[in-house]
Amino acid sequence: MTGGPVTTDGTTTQTQTDAEAAQLARGAVAPLPAGPSEAPRLACVGVTMRFGGLVAVDDVGLSVPPGQIVGLVGPNGAGKSTLFAVVSGLLRPTRGQVLLDGVDVTGASAQARAARGLARTFQHPELFTSLTVRDHLVLAHRVRNARRRVWSDLFTVGSLHRPRAAETDDVDGLLELLGLTDVAHHPAMGLPLGTARLVELGRALATSPTVLLLDEPSSGLDSAETEQLERVLRRATRERGISALLVEHDVELVMRLSSTIYVLDFGKLIASGTPEQVRADPTVQAAYLGEELADTRDTTDTTDTTSAVGAGEAADEADAAEAGDAVDASRERAADGDGPAGPAAVAQASAPGPALATARPDAGDRDAALGAGPAGGALLTVDGLAVRYGEALALGGVSFTMGTGTALAILGANGAGKSSLARAVSGLVPPSAGRVVFDGQDISAWRPHRIRRAALVHLPEGRGVFRGLTVIDNLRMAAGASGGRRARREAVDLALEIFPIFASRRRQVAGLLSGGEQQMLSLARALATSPKLVIADEMSLGLAPKMVDQVFDGLARARQAGVTVIMIEQYVHRALDFADECLVLQRGTVAWQGPTTDARGEVLRHYLGDATAADT
Repeated sequence: MTGGPVTTDGTTTQTQTDAEAAQLARGAVAPLPAGPSEAPRLACVGVTMRFGGLVAVDDVGLSVPPGQIVGLVGPNGAGKSTLFAVVSGLLRPTRGQVLLDGVDVTGASAQARAARGLARTFQHPELFTSLTVRDHLVLAHRVRNARRRVWSDLFTVGSLHRPRAAETDDVDGLLELLGLTDVAHHPAMGLPLGTARLVELGRALATSPTVLLLDEPSSGLDSAETEQLERVLRRATRERGISALLVEHDVELVMRLSSTIYVLDFGKLIASGTPEQVRADPTVQAAYLGEELADTRDTTDTTDTTSAVGAGEAADEADAAEAGDAVDASRERAADGDGPAGPAAVAQASAPGPALATARPDAGDRDAALGAGPAGGALLTVDGLAVRYGEALALGGVSFTMGTGTALAILGANGAGKSSLARAVSGLVPPSAGRVVFDGQDISAWRPHRIRRAALVHLPEGRGVFRGLTVIDNLRMAAGASGGRRARREAVDLALEIFPIFASRRRQVAGLLSGGEQQMLSLARALATSPKLVIADEMSLGLAPKMVDQVFDGLARARQAGVTVIMIEQYVHRALDFADECLVLQRGTVAWQGPTTDARGEVLRHYLGDATAADT
């Protein structure tokens, strides 16, 4: 550890090993204050976490000084949740140390760390629905200060034992700090999400922690609730001297609250410093835009499919050798399918791959392509769309219009409402307000299967394939909903033209494909339905760069065939190169909307924030 080895009494000496100095030189370990009085409350030293061959966290170091809030941010899959689990004791690191007030707690359980002053909140409030707000704080207070009372309370009939005066004062102070005095005697069931999050925060504070771990505390909150949470956190750290490690996708909130910010990307610490330094760091900007893929990601797909591919190709060669089998295969291709696929589409599919990823069809191509909307009108109109999950407002007043053959990139941090928008448009969740008009019809109240049959296809996050079926059977099932025999055959053939890799693997079981190939098959299944509009939700998630290229190539080919595309994508620069228009969501509302040529600066501004301090 920087600052010296840990002694038996928990103090540190002021020596530094050569190995530690080398770690500091390469930036793997965050420098810790030198003086004993300035020693960090929490420190990670060279923490590495492996899951088999996957390195989720790679030689990361950070420190949280007394009475300060330190932010931990990064794009999706950066390793934040894994590091948080290591710090809280839910995971034991493969290598490295976790230090709490100078004491090595790497091997200690989560309960032991809590006893030493570590408390945490969770992404989803975990409350006892039958207990009141005050009871939650009282029980947490007793866990720290009167553990025997916790057990005796289990046998109390009707209510808790009468609290002592000191306990009452502490709980009253917490209720005032949290702004929950007026709801102190309300049961947790039915509390608004913002209030429930404050109760969970209060429960953590009631244990008198020295270090507080905050896991997405603003997730699902509206602007007013977020400002209230921000004020509470500022007061808690200032008045109670509590240190906090904040993991949060609302980077602007992190910028306002934190004295120091650490940025992870693909498990590595890529930057640390003040909010101003981090916001201006080109490496951080590139990470949030999804750039420099080859430098930050593994360039191979980790699934071993060599033997499976060989078996599939051998089966296909055997099929081709027999004329009867070839005829049967042709007939089988006609067994299931949906909609026409014209010769122009097939011709487009044979175009060179790399240039297609950023190619945008011109207006003449769009007018002649498949998937045309009503004459002279927009293909999709979203007007004032809102989505609620209970008390939480996930989406509020979103509006946009799309013409035939266009592409829209929907961007925003986690929890911004991107997937909720996709689900509302495709009918997977009912809108609480607004309407969706597709191809001239109001589909706001339609069931998902009816929307799908209208040629609007939603590819949700994950790989939508039948793993136990072969590639060709997956395509036939997708194409089998409607259309004549010839149209179904042409739809399947078009999907194979767009993804020629599957033409030689028609007999291969989908579950034996690599992760990237399964994602491509999911897209191929969507295209086999002859869609007018495809919603692609994080199609590149978890894929190696080469596979990302192929997925984008497939989407570009589909677009040249006249398909309209809504893209939700973590690799922002790829999405902006692909799409015509961009819509940036922030806390469920449209923060910016315009052409992709003007979007990069706006995206960075809304991702990394124009931090302004909230009223305290």
